[in-house]
Amino acid sequence: MYRYFLYIYDYLASHRRWATVLLLLLLALMGVLSFQVKYEEDISKFLPQDPKREKFQEVYQQISAQEKIAVIFTSADSTHVVGDDTLELAMAEMGQKLEASRLTQNLQVTVDDARLQATTDFVYQHIPYFLHTSDLQRIDSLLSIPGYVDRQMQVNRQMLMTPMGGMMMSTLKYDPLHLFTPVVERLRGTGLGSARFQLIDGYLFSRDGQYAMITFDTPYGVSETHHNAILADSLEAMSRAVEQRYPQVCISAIGAPLIAVTNAQQIKADALMSVSIAVILILVILIWHYRRLQDLFWISGSLFFGWLFALAGMALFSDSVSIIVLGIGSVIIGIAINYPLHFLDHLREVADRRAALRDMLPPLLIGNITTVAAFLCLIWLDAQAMRDLGLFGSLMLIGTILFVLVFLPLYVKTSNTKSRTIVSSSLRFPKIPYLLPVVVVLTMILGYFSLQTSFDDDLSHINYMTASQRADMQRLSSTVSASPVYVVVEAENLEAALTKDRRIRQQLEALADTRVDGLGNLLSDQARQKQQLRLWDSLLEKHPELSPTFH
Repeated sequence: MYRYFLYIYDYLASHRRWATVLLLLLLALMGVLSFQVKYEEDISKFLPQDPKREKFQEVYQQISAQEKIAVIFTSADSTHVVGDDTLELAMAEMGQKLEASRLTQNLQVTVDDARLQATTDFVYQHIPYFLHTSDLQRIDSLLSIPGYVDRQMQVNRQMLMTPMGGMMMSTLKYDPLHLFTPVVERLRGTGLGSARFQLIDGYLFSRDGQYAMITFDTPYGVSETHHNAILADSLEAMSRAVEQRYPQVCISAIGAPLIAVTNAQQIKADALMSVSIAVILILVILIWHYRRLQDLFWISGSLFFGWLFALAGMALFSDSVSIIVLGIGSVIIGIAINYPLHFLDHLREVADRRAALRDMLPPLLIGNITTVAAFLCLIWLDAQAMRDLGLFGSLMLIGTILFVLVFLPLYVKTSNTKSRTIVSSSLRFPKIPYLLPVVVVLTMILGYFSLQTSFDDDLSHINYMTASQRADMQRLSSTVSASPVYVVVEAENLEAALTKDRRIRQQLEALADTRVDGLGNLLSDQARQKQQLRLWDSLLEKHPELSPTFH
């Protein structure tokens, strides 16, 4: 293999002009390809991915409303509670600004009363399908109490005479005996946890009245951080404008799209800082060691060629690359820079460029092959970003070594000093008695304490959030009674999925201290529906006085 590189050097050295044309063409081609690369800022790409996990992630995103953004309205002064009217005025104005911006989808400032009433009507009109066996037993027990119907009608008459009587009419016309109140409450609690909110004048408030919020969906998805960043800036400007109108109100926003934007901005800043620090430190060392501008130029040129080669390769093998990978590129720079360093250092000892190339071919190639092989091992991992890192790192090392072995010997100028024999240094380290036992003891001590090291297994820490976002996230988390565990049922059709869901629900409900919510509270398979209707008909037969009202 080594002689092939020497043949290439001999040919290009005798055709220097064609070598220059070839180098410029390669740079132009790689430059064009590198502009085709799309950069991603999704930190979830570092998590393992397979078809099963991707399916679960898709379901989770749909369930947990990943595209939703909540705008939270609280008191600017924590010692003073803002009135509901002020919060409602601020929410109304913010809603108008969001609607006029045309940057949102499914904007919900107030709860649609007509839709809420339609949902209530649907539930009561189909109440037999929502009843459990325990509900039927409870209804039967209530109706078996002597005088229960007369007492409830007397209670209804008194309630209708109060100022709240008008609000009770929609419920009383379906359930004058208050038989289905626990059922409706159970259906209201169906969802992801038990979010504790209340409606005031159609606006969504927390149960304690400390904050209110409006929600909307981003039209760009969660991972489209570029457009979501524009949305975040517009949202920030609108919030500040409303706060100027209502100084006693504090407005903030939280949601997966906004957290993704914060992550992307932090990733860019960290990547730029890490690469900049690495380049500055390397330049300081190189300037101190070489003190020749052309050496620094060719070292930088080797790294630039390798970087461009890697980006062009990524454009051919992948549609996109995580920008975090480019941030980790600072580590790859520290590896790739060794190739031109070794060659230029050896060229200071051996004035003949071909001889220097012949001497450096074996160590450079062997070192490059082993390092590239190490990076290529990452390609077999499940995480997409880790595969990108392995491919990018190996391509950069390959591109750098090709430049060092093919083009660098053609253009670098040799030093005017004559070749000299390398002599061993006169520097000698002092002999320290009993050094080996000391090292062994220290190793054992450090090894013992290393066993106490633990890894952070909380995936929520993988996201970067500002202090305001963490406070909003904590505020929303406090409204949820428990962290839900999702059980996903998959089947060839809806009927089969509902049948599976019913069996699984029965097993889960048998567990102690377990609350089960989900689609099973709303939908049942056909066999279950027929059973519910039979039980309902039996109840009506036992209590015929209910037939005119509930049949």
